[in-house]
Order: sequence, then structure tokens, then C-alpha cells
Amino acid sequence: NHRLLHWAQVKVYGWLLCQQLELEELELAVVYFDVMSHAEHAFSDHFTAAELEDFFNQQCQLFLSGAEQEEAPHQA
Repeated sequence: NHRLLHWAQVKVYGWLLCQQLELEELELAVVYFDVMSHAEHAFSDHFTAAELEDFFNQQCQLFLSGAEQEEAPHQA
């Protein structure tokens, strides 16, 4: 699902922005542009820095677990 992937990307960038600017919360949005109708479709949500940090850490853990599994056959 592309929408889930886009939200994941926005949340990671949101956490990095919270960290850089020392923000406690943030309103994030994903905007899709329909080239046929020239209409924009915006989806937004409010997140705390703690929520975004938790999401970021979960994604990092998933990535590291996947990388370790990928590396394991090469080490055998």
C-alpha cells in the first residue's frame, strides 16, 4: 500500500525535524495530486515527538533485523 509507505516516510522525516528543531509535536501531511483532475487530496495527522521517535526506533529495528537475516546466509 503506497499510502502506508508514504506515511512511514513522512513520520521518519517528522521525527528528524522534531529532533533538529526541538519540537514537542508536529502536524504532518501527505498530499496527493491527481494529474487528471488537477485536484489535491491532503491527509494530515497530529503526532507528538515521542510518538514519532517510537515509530522511528521501530523502523530502525525492523531494518536491522532484516539486514541481519540477509547477512546470516553469507556468514555460513
